[in-house]
Amino acid sequence: MLSSQGRTCKLWFHKKEGRIRDLDFLYSSKDFPDLEVGDVLEVYHKEEQFSRLLVQVSRLVEDFLPKQGNTVSVDEALAATFHLKNYGDVIVRKVPLALVSLDLLELSFKEQYVSSSDCFRLRKVLLRKCVQMNKKIEYCGIRVMVQEMHKGGERVACGYVDESTRVVFRSNSALVYIMIQMSLEMWEFDNQGDLYSEKCIDGFLPDLFKKWKEKSCSHFVSIVLFSRWFYTPEAVNGSPDSVRKHLLTNHRGEVYQDFYHLIVHNEQYEDWQPVLSKRFGLSPAKNSTAVYGNFLETLNIPLNFFTKHYLNRSFERTGQLAIVISPGSGVFHVEPALAMLTKMRSIECGTPVDLVCLGEQPFHVVPLFVFDGDDQNSDSLPSADAAKCDEQYMVPHWMNTSYYNPVKHGSSIVNVRSRIKIPNSVLEAPVCVQLKPPEVTSTVSGKNELPDFDKYDSALFADQVSVGLYSLSRKVTPSCSPRTNRRFRRRDRSVDLSLIGCPVRRKLSTRSTGPTGLNPLDIADTRFPCGSSESANGFSLEGVDSTRLLLPENVEVSDGQLIDPFSPAGHSVPISADRRRWIHVFPVDSFGFSKQPHHFYCGSSVIKAPYSSAERKVLPTFGQAFPNVETLASDGLGKEFVWAWGPTGEECWNPEIEVCVDWKSLTLPACLPITTDFFPDLETLRNDYYVSEHSILLDESVKDAWQSVGDFRADIFGELICQRLQRGFQIIQTDTELLHSAKTTILSNVGVPEYECFLGENCTYHRLALIGQTVYVSKFLPRQNTHFAECQYYYLLQGPDVPTYNACSTIFQLDRLGGINWSFLDNMIIMRGEGEDFRLTGELECFECRFMLVPFDQSANEHVLNSQNPRCDSFFKTKKNGELSYLDSVNKFVKFMEILNRLRRTSAALPAEPRKPNSYSITSEDVLLAAAFRFLSITSSHSQLPSRMIVSAAFVHWLLDNAKEIVNKQQAVAFGQRLVSMGKIRPVRTDRQCTFEYGFILYHAPGDGSKEKTGYDLSSIVEVRVVAPPTVPYRIRDSTRDRCAKELRNFRIDFDPNRRSDRKEWGQVRVGDSYDSNLAYEISMRWVVGTSSLVGDLVHNWWRKSISLGLNLVPVPIDPFVMPENPDSDPFRNPIFVPLNEAIVGSLSIQSRLSLLYHILDRFGFLPMNCFEHGRRPEFIHSSGGMLVTFSSDSLGYLWTWNPMVGLRYRSQLVTGDAQFQDKILHDLQRFCEDHEQRLSLFLQENHTVLELGKPVAS
Repeated sequence: MLSSQGRTCKLWFHKKEGRIRDLDFLYSSKDFPDLEVGDVLEVYHKEEQFSRLLVQVSRLVEDFLPKQGNTVSVDEALAATFHLKNYGDVIVRKVPLALVSLDLLELSFKEQYVSSSDCFRLRKVLLRKCVQMNKKIEYCGIRVMVQEMHKGGERVACGYVDESTRVVFRSNSALVYIMIQMSLEMWEFDNQGDLYSEKCIDGFLPDLFKKWKEKSCSHFVSIVLFSRWFYTPEAVNGSPDSVRKHLLTNHRGEVYQDFYHLIVHNEQYEDWQPVLSKRFGLSPAKNSTAVYGNFLETLNIPLNFFTKHYLNRSFERTGQLAIVISPGSGVFHVEPALAMLTKMRSIECGTPVDLVCLGEQPFHVVPLFVFDGDDQNSDSLPSADAAKCDEQYMVPHWMNTSYYNPVKHGSSIVNVRSRIKIPNSVLEAPVCVQLKPPEVTSTVSGKNELPDFDKYDSALFADQVSVGLYSLSRKVTPSCSPRTNRRFRRRDRSVDLSLIGCPVRRKLSTRSTGPTGLNPLDIADTRFPCGSSESANGFSLEGVDSTRLLLPENVEVSDGQLIDPFSPAGHSVPISADRRRWIHVFPVDSFGFSKQPHHFYCGSSVIKAPYSSAERKVLPTFGQAFPNVETLASDGLGKEFVWAWGPTGEECWNPEIEVCVDWKSLTLPACLPITTDFFPDLETLRNDYYVSEHSILLDESVKDAWQSVGDFRADIFGELICQRLQRGFQIIQTDTELLHSAKTTILSNVGVPEYECFLGENCTYHRLALIGQTVYVSKFLPRQNTHFAECQYYYLLQGPDVPTYNACSTIFQLDRLGGINWSFLDNMIIMRGEGEDFRLTGELECFECRFMLVPFDQSANEHVLNSQNPRCDSFFKTKKNGELSYLDSVNKFVKFMEILNRLRRTSAALPAEPRKPNSYSITSEDVLLAAAFRFLSITSSHSQLPSRMIVSAAFVHWLLDNAKEIVNKQQAVAFGQRLVSMGKIRPVRTDRQCTFEYGFILYHAPGDGSKEKTGYDLSSIVEVRVVAPPTVPYRIRDSTRDRCAKELRNFRIDFDPNRRSDRKEWGQVRVGDSYDSNLAYEISMRWVVGTSSLVGDLVHNWWRKSISLGLNLVPVPIDPFVMPENPDSDPFRNPIFVPLNEAIVGSLSIQSRLSLLYHILDRFGFLPMNCFEHGRRPEFIHSSGGMLVTFSSDSLGYLWTWNPMVGLRYRSQLVTGDAQFQDKILHDLQRFCEDHEQRLSLFLQENHTVLELGKPVAS
């Protein structure tokens, strides 16, 4: 029996392989008879007190019988991590689970997509398990590694995961936007004598990229420079209309333009240092300062792309991060309506926002939003007195702030670092500047008498402080009033608005009656026109009314978000859903408070710093004594109020706190936690919410569809939770009494549930309960939803390889989950999508990705790669639609479809025998068919399929080689139709009973054993017909086609053929109904029930095998050329215009120019992606997969864009090339279209007949 002091044993090492591949610890039942499965043991050397290993008893290995007693064995890799010595003496001690339970566990993963539902399932696997540092865990194809563990405010090397452990998932491969504010300060010097631009380009970015390299990060990165330029009215009125229409004006009357320079876009590099050699910089002329820059607009642009994360789903990245680098100190003058819209969008889509300030950290609260007083009658630029107008302040708690201060002067004798930048007016002023109080006088002796400075300060600020504190005419503030011991009621909220030195605008003093988290500010926003076509460009001058309301007039304003930046200790706010959305990401200290480790106090992190007296009197309620540890250590349970400052709300502000760089967040961004601890109280639910319910009966038909090994009801219940997590919901872990009172008082179905779960997404909550054979779903929805109008934003954008700025516009809007039909989605999940009624559509926010299957020309790729200035118009020289080339492309496609359908050719196992061409006659059908099935038969593990099948295209090609009377494809197809009519062969699918079609169509011979059926209606078998190449390569209309070559059909697909998952994975694959060797073949997928890693592994396996066939499966955007004005697009996508030489092609007809554009792309290796008859516009993809092209609207050139979906996992040097390969093709295409060396002119002369210049196009 193990005592509390432990037992001394001899230590062995073992390798985790064979029967013990899942065991970290082996022991003998003779030595430890009292050990049970699940017990946690501590193993350590007596002399090593700080290197202790925790292992868990998984199961007993009966044949572990060491020669001597008191012997245990530990996995050798684990032992090496904890510096254990083989054959040494160790102490083995059983420890209580509560003593070693972790507060926080951080897991990281790389180059894979892990959805929130995958995180939930992985967390369930880790519960009641021991984890150690750097431990690698694999589950259902998900590969994660233990990154960090925290317990009691300390980092630990191992621990136990229980229900209270916060599990945080961090990504090494995220979608990162680095946005650098090129404001006026970038050309100023910091306190160390460096330009802020140097501090960014030569300091912070190299340090960041070095951290990425140390952590083996492979982020998809976009780097953007942004700035705002102001103009005087005289300059504006003298500008041409082409310039005026792109100008904007704000509520102060300032006229400006916003500029964005995209350095790199969605690139994935192993080494980012070469990027620093690119041109960074904007002209500082007329530039704004960081305070008045386009900060919020810049944040909203990537949010347009982040909100649609389920579309264009990449399997190589997880998570998203917006990094804003500013030369300022974290203070921004913003417009309240846009601030609230940005906050709601950032919180709802779960995007972390990191602000990195290059300036000095001020002594007030940061980050800080300043709301200026409205000057609606201003017709010109504000004067210098504009800064004296009324101001209000808000702390954006949804932003994480860092201050970058490189240590470059380590040998300096100066130990004090100034945090105040002396204004230029003081440095440049004459000697008459008074730097001492006026009361300082000189005595007769000439010596100065020092006054009482404290008395002087008190007298000087007495009036301003009294105005700030007592001019509000409010009730007693919460900081000094007792509170009843209940949950916060929304209608009674009243927060101190002490704005020291700044009179408070009463316009914002009304209280909101809506649900928590819906507090938009009813402030005029003149920059974003909405609802009307007037002033569509947002520009207002010379008599044009510039006051336009962004929000409806009936939206009430919440004042609880305003704060006094110099005295934030007096501002505490009730907890709400938005304040607690990210709370489970942060580690907790020994008292249970969530804090940020990159905040330092007295040289140590605040996680370890002692509490000040100010912190001891606020949490969890105002005016109460500091609670005991047990109350605070339970994930915030019982807390009613938090600090208004900071992302956690549980860290008291102190001007002595030094904010450093949060390298962890910038290097390994966290995913949205799957748990939270907020749920509204009963009174809020009664007053501000209504309940919508539906139920689902789990009868025998559902049981048969699921075919679960265990309790199918539990599997269904878990899947319904997963679907909500995938759409931004979080599992609520809070006081059970609060949840119980809510359901018993408000809900009708109050039976005792076997399984129950509460979930929340901002201000929407769901309760799932399984009672008997019925799942009850209750939805708590806000009675009054605040609707933000669509805001149109105009800006100038310069993309990579684009020489100039182009005028663009986009729309900022708030996307909510109200459009999802949860009843339909739940029923579809339960029925596994069976039937035509349950079709995956975009309204369900299902995951969706798109691929193009294209051939590649390896010899042409090598020519471009190995040449300095190659000519790139030599792709597919041998293609030319020859018969042999056509049959070869069909054979490659057939082999790929066999891979897609998981079919295997049985002829590969047959002994080799000499083949005799034309050795069979079509008059002997039985002999010919027997030989064909012998050489062409394929089989599948699918239980419903026949044991032997043939593919129609392979059968046709075999007939051309082996049948005497057949000399062309048409005769072979006719013979196949005769066999079908005679009943010699039959289609596998029921919808092809009497036809023989050329393509990947499966046929079988009648009487094929016990599996013989009249037909096989299998929705999971993908069949595609092959069509002949068109008679004319390019037509606006092609009458030779009977059906559209790009018509898509839906099929079911099993994402887990190897059964690696603990559930049945399914989805839909949409493929082209027919294959044309001159077109890219489209394959797209949608799914809601699928482990993302398994789906990604399946697709990558398709890509790997397609390369061996001479094909390239390329991921592409769903809409490659969606313009920035579309709210679903990425506003930073800016196609490159490649014009044709208008002097040469200007006289050609529209049809001739279109034909010319097509033939040029064909020479450069591009294939059409869509059908010309039914596509919105002709779109093309390069055979390497990295470049996309379409025709310009005037047919005088191309719009070129890079394929943002191709990551490192889908790159092969000889197939996809590299960045230089793509640049060479773009450069040569530009030279060709410019008629460099008369290449365009010669091409027109050589192909005059083919292009049919001047001839009408047949309809």
